[in-house]
Amino acid sequence: MAAAIKKNRQEIEERDRQREEERKREGEERQVAEEEKRKAEFVSELIQNWEEAARLRRFAKSMQASAGQLDLSEQEKSDVQQVVDWTNQYADSLDPLCDLPQSVSEFVRPEEAYSWLLN
Repeated sequence: MAAAIKKNRQEIEERDRQREEERKREGEERQVAEEEKRKAEFVSELIQNWEEAARLRRFAKSMQASAGQLDLSEQEKSDVQQVVDWTNQYADSLDPLCDLPQSVSEFVRPEEAYSWLLN
């Protein structure tokens, strides 16, 4: 009887151990999948920002070209240039290639870039 009880207890412990290992493996797989999803979303956002920056720069260039074809006063030229300059600066702020080390760092080590999220 004692041997049967001991064997039963060992079987229960083995099943518990296997269940715990399975839970741990599933948790690790979930973390890997979540990290892959984060990376895919991050790269997609970089691409969107890069495309938007290029679009803004094309717009600023077209605006400047159009203004050059008009008979504008010095004040109007200055006003157009302010819009063009601001648009280019905004494009630079969006473009992940303008600060490539920061973009790469956020991809590789998000915990450093967003440490406030971890607390």
